[in-house]
Amino acid sequence: MQSFLSFMSRLIVWCVLLFAAVVIANEAVFRLRVGSEAWNGSWKGAFSSTMQPVSGHLLVDLPDPLPRNEPFEFEAVIYYNIWSLFRTGNYARLTFTGKLQSEETVSTGTESRQIRVPRQFSFKSRSGGGLPDIVYTATIGPADTYIAGSYMVGDGVDIGTIELVKR
Repeated sequence: MQSFLSFMSRLIVWCVLLFAAVVIANEAVFRLRVGSEAWNGSWKGAFSSTMQPVSGHLLVDLPDPLPRNEPFEFEAVIYYNIWSLFRTGNYARLTFTGKLQSEETVSTGTESRQIRVPRQFSFKSRSGGGLPDIVYTATIGPADTYIAGSYMVGDGVDIGTIELVKR
């Protein structure tokens, strides 16, 4: 029994070490492949597919302050983790067109109270980098420091979630 416990404890230690090595290797590949110029982006975040084994980092250069109710362009770098089955350990630099809508209030049916609708941020990539168009729809936090939402690639080939935090 003791030899079995010893084996299991060694196996757990090796699994933890292997996991840590893969995470560290992914960060090293990310920093080496993307390069220092992309680190100048004003927002950093992550994406994760809900349909495919794909995830990665997002580095986004949004204007500050964010324009309201008018289209604007910005650049982003999309890095695919080394465990992703699509573009493993590679990245794509894309140009996006986005629009941030102002906060609204709406009335509810027969009630007289007003409901605040969060500001919506939608943006779309222009085809390039060997990737199909990507459409993002997100909500932005009240202090303009956090964005969370979803994305769709092409005609529903992939759907997932995104999070961005202002640096």
